Amino acid sequence: MAVFFAIFPFSTVKSLFTFHFFLYNVPMTLHEKLTVGMKAIELEKQGKYAEALEVEKSIPLPPYLAKWAKKRLGAEFLIENGWNLAEADEEYGTNWLAK
Repeated sequence: MAVFFAIFPFSTVKSLFTFHFFLYNVPMTLHEKLTVGMKAIELEKQGKYAEALEVEKSIPLPPYLAKWAKKRLGAEFLIENGWNLAEADEEYGTNWLAK
């Protein structure tokens, strides 16, 4: 994943959405999650808060947190706001949001 960021820097929110499909279909290691988190911190330091949030959303939510968010905020919130639910899909099945 670190190589992916070196080749395709996320300098704009538009570029993030362009590669959105790629990020959500590839499992992330802890190192990759931390690398993405550091990128988000750098963007926040530059005052690019919207971009930082989009980068943070590419990090998969832990299954327990995704389940809590579904219960408290609703499945629509998770889907419409583009949260990465890959780990929750793996743990609970691909149709867990519909249940």
